[in-house]
Amino acid sequence: MSLSLHAGASVDELHRAGRDPERLLIVEVNPALPQTLGIPPEFPHTLCIEEADVIVESDRAPFVLADPPSTPLDRAIAGYALPYIESGATIQIGIGGVPGELADLLVENSGSDYGIHTKMFTTGLMRLHEAGKVTNRKGIHDGLSITTFAAGTRELYDWLDGREEVRFLPVDQVNSPAIISRNRKFVSINSALAHPDFRDELRAAWEQIGD
Repeated sequence: MSLSLHAGASVDELHRAGRDPERLLIVEVNPALPQTLGIPPEFPHTLCIEEADVIVESDRAPFVLADPPSTPLDRAIAGYALPYIESGATIQIGIGGVPGELADLLVENSGSDYGIHTKMFTTGLMRLHEAGKVTNRKGIHDGLSITTFAAGTRELYDWLDGREEVRFLPVDQVNSPAIISRNRKFVSINSALAHPDFRDELRAAWEQIGD
C-alpha cells in the first residue's frame, strides 16, 4: 500500500505500530490519492497489508492547495533571485508567492538541466518537469526528483500517480545536511514571513529601494 503524498517523520512510527501486537494500526485506502514511489528496498514508501489491523476504504478527495496569488512585490523579489539559480542547479522550493513566481520564471527562462531535492513537491515543480527543464544530474539520486511530501492542485496529484521520476523519501533523508551537500549547485528557495506590526515599514523600505 503506497503512502501516497506523505513520507514524513511518522513513517517509522507506522511500521513500529504494525509490528507491535499491543497497538492498533488503522489504514485508509483511497483511490482518489496518487500512488507514489520510494526507493526500495531501503525506502519502499509502502505499508504491507499484513501490518494493518484495520483497513478503511474511502473515496474522499485529497486536500487541494491552490497556487497562492502573487503580488507585484513577489514578482519583483523573484526577478532579483532568478540570476542566482544557474543552469544545472539542484533546487529546494517552498510554498508562497515568491517561490511560485520563481518556478514560473524558471519555466520561461532559458536555463535548464535542473535537479530537484525538496521536502515539499509543488505544482510549480511539476510545471518545471513538464517544460523539460529537469534532468536530475545531481550527484546523488541521479535521475530522480526527491521529496518528502506533495501539496498542490488536483492536476499535480494526477500527474504524480505512478510517476517514476519522482520519489518520496523520509524527512530525515531529505533534510539531512550531509545528503543535501552531495547535490550539485544546491539552491534553497523559501519565503520569509513578516510580523504584521512591521509589514508596512518593510513595504515602505522596499519601495524606497525600488526607487
